[in-house]
Amino acid sequence: MAKSKRLIYIGIIVVSLVIMFIPLITRNHIYQGVALGGDTKTTFLPLIERATNGDSLLELAKDSLYPSLGISMWVLGVTNRAVHLNPEVLFYLYSLVVLFGVGVTLYYLGEMAGGYKVGWIMLALGLLCTTSILALYSYACLASILNVYIILMWAIISFSRWHTTRRILYLALGLILIALYSGLHPTSFYIPYVMGMLAILLFALLGLRKINLKNIGIYLGIIITVIIINLTMSHLLMDRQLTVLTSYVDAGVQNIIPSSQEVIVDTTTLPSPQEPDITKPSYPSPLQIIWANLRDTSGTFVQYLTPVTIVIGIFVAMGTYKARLWRYIKNWCPLILLSCFAITLIGGSYIRATYLPERIILDASAMIAFIMAILLGELIKRKNLLWLKISSYVLMGFGTIQSLIRWVV
Repeated sequence: MAKSKRLIYIGIIVVSLVIMFIPLITRNHIYQGVALGGDTKTTFLPLIERATNGDSLLELAKDSLYPSLGISMWVLGVTNRAVHLNPEVLFYLYSLVVLFGVGVTLYYLGEMAGGYKVGWIMLALGLLCTTSILALYSYACLASILNVYIILMWAIISFSRWHTTRRILYLALGLILIALYSGLHPTSFYIPYVMGMLAILLFALLGLRKINLKNIGIYLGIIITVIIINLTMSHLLMDRQLTVLTSYVDAGVQNIIPSSQEVIVDTTTLPSPQEPDITKPSYPSPLQIIWANLRDTSGTFVQYLTPVTIVIGIFVAMGTYKARLWRYIKNWCPLILLSCFAITLIGGSYIRATYLPERIILDASAMIAFIMAILLGELIKRKNLLWLKISSYVLMGFGTIQSLIRWVV
């Protein structure tokens, strides 16, 4: 049985690699980021070329907006010194490694939460049926994908392992991964809000007498430690970003106004001042703002969560209530952590908590899909829910085929 399972895994890996490389043949590129230019042309490829020509890791990390960007591009540049590939081809391969790493991470997260079937459901539902990760991938947001869907997910896996085994090694590994997550990319700002949501949940469980004071003291200590690590590393990251952005602005100003030249303004050519417009501007009412936020955010959620995943979510909710699933779940830790992320990100996207709420919606919809995958994996183990098993498999097959067609064609 173990041998046949290994052969199945190897076969799936080979098929996955073939599918991932097909776009190179069909349309000569893998994702829109390279085809459209953008950050790939202006940021990634020049860094690879600099590392290939001998720039050090410290130089690239200092000149990159995100540390993860400078480190990964330096590794690619050093690799290119040996293999001598076109930087675009090398970046293609790196993007595939990142996407493959996301697949492995999601499978292991599902397997840890409920067995190998949940791992495959996590892959189908979280990566293919829900288009959030592929949308980020299509625009070359590899640093964000690496930070949220690999480093953060492995941190959740480590904390879940510690919760079930109480081995200090898993706790230490989780804290190290949180430090990496917090210092490599701005998505680290999720952590304080998520930890606050988790603390509220712990006090609610204490009020319901579902947890004792000793355990809540341990968990609160871990939460405070995570927040301290996150704020410290995030502060260092923000300092770096301000330094890099300031250097970009200074360089731009020097290009526009060379320091060696004196700027003289001829006031005779300036237009005469106009009378100020004293018309009172009209502002939307609070209800109009709330309605616009609800409309725009809900539409974006449906776009990335996809109708297929939403229908499966309705089936999962019905099955969870009918089977009283909460009585049978043994490992609650990944579900609770993912739920705290989902609730926090959904709230942040609806109230427009950042300058780019659409970015939060992508991560929120992915977290919702991960939760659905874990619950669905538990539900299909129940013999009296055959209808749910068949309908969910059909819908997941349809969503997976649809995503693969968009990927290949």
